[in-house]
Amino acid sequence: MRRAQQLGQRGVRPSQVLLWGHSLGTGPAIVLAHAQERLGAPLCGLILEAPYTSLVKAAISSPSTILIRALPFGTSIIRRYFVYTFNNDQLLPSLSTPTLCIHGTEDLMVPFFHTVALARAVLAALCRFLSSQEVPSAAITLAFSTIASSNALALSMSPATTTEEEEEEEEEEE
Repeated sequence: MRRAQQLGQRGVRPSQVLLWGHSLGTGPAIVLAHAQERLGAPLCGLILEAPYTSLVKAAISSPSTILIRALPFGTSIIRRYFVYTFNNDQLLPSLSTPTLCIHGTEDLMVPFFHTVALARAVLAALCRFLSSQEVPSAAITLAFSTIASSNALALSMSPATTTEEEEEEEEEEE
């Protein structure tokens, strides 16, 4: 939210912002897009690269947690340690912001089925009246045409390095 506020202070309108969330950053990106809609200032678009249905489900389905899941209460152990669950599968279908989801089918951290589940949830919410053959092309056309027709600024929600200037600003705020 702080970066979005900084853009506002520089005269950038939310309708000029194309938000890109990658992997872990897709949860905060969806939350930010949802918050902007609630404020009546929706973003130009949202790109989600390797999104997950929820952070807990991603952790449970990740190959890296196979040893923990093998324990008798492994799934409960994983669930216990999440403060922020980022339930993207519940929040994303309610967004009206044009959204494009992309994901590699052989992703080892976040399995591909998370994106498929999210796409199905969004399409079910937005495109109930279209036939199953029309839905994918209609959704992709909508996302690309909206994003391509605007002068959008990209704001990445992926973990990023901060500059010395940004670190000094954060220290001053504290």
